[in-house]
Amino acid sequence: ITQSLKPNFWRAPTDNDRSRQWDTPNSLAFWKAADQAPQKLALKEVSVSPQLIKLTAHHQLGKGEASHSSAYLIYADGRISIENHLQANSELPWIPRVGMEMGINQSLSTIKWLGKGPHENYVDRNHGAFVGLHQLSLADFQTDYVFPQANGNRTGTTWARFLNEEGQGLQVVGQDFEFSAHSYTNENLGLATLVCELEDQDYITVNIDHRQMGVGGFNSWSWKAAPLEKHRIQAGNYQYTITISPVGL
Repeated sequence: ITQSLKPNFWRAPTDNDRSRQWDTPNSLAFWKAADQAPQKLALKEVSVSPQLIKLTAHHQLGKGEASHSSAYLIYADGRISIENHLQANSELPWIPRVGMEMGINQSLSTIKWLGKGPHENYVDRNHGAFVGLHQLSLADFQTDYVFPQANGNRTGTTWARFLNEEGQGLQVVGQDFEFSAHSYTNENLGLATLVCELEDQDYITVNIDHRQMGVGGFNSWSWKAAPLEKHRIQAGNYQYTITISPVGL
């Protein structure tokens, strides 16, 4: 892990998200701001035993309309179990994604997972993807659309591994989670208007999502571009746990 784990509530807008009527960047802007400037309220470390440290972090989002807490259990064998809890006022707009983001060593460019695939899929675009054991290189895992936008998501995942040529790396385990990985940052993806503006970093950006809203698209110029209500993430309370552990070390 080269870039710190952090909560993630925003995704780079898709063509449908940029619909003239729906206009996600404005209608859901609270969550973009929450992503960029969470206010740290508390940070506490407790040594539970010689083999276990517990670290808790609590953040305020916005002016207090929402809050997010993470409890990290860090084991001597390298495992990190993270329990996340989001509390969001029901008056807030729906949420693009509920998850975490991190950066990992760029040598871990082979991606193997148990979940839906092998091609990208979203909660409202996954009937043609099948649960199985899949493996792709990072270059084949991400999808470079002509107009840069959110891409490469996989749903229905039980575990995902990021490995180097020797089969070493890390594994993410969770319950029916979604994930994606890119050679560029989420911020770069959100700002780029041409594929040539996507800048490869010296690390891989990994998104681990409890849930991500659908891509919608009955058309791309009205509110019908938005995902159906059942494929949105309504503001409320969400709790999920992921475990990150070393592989082949």
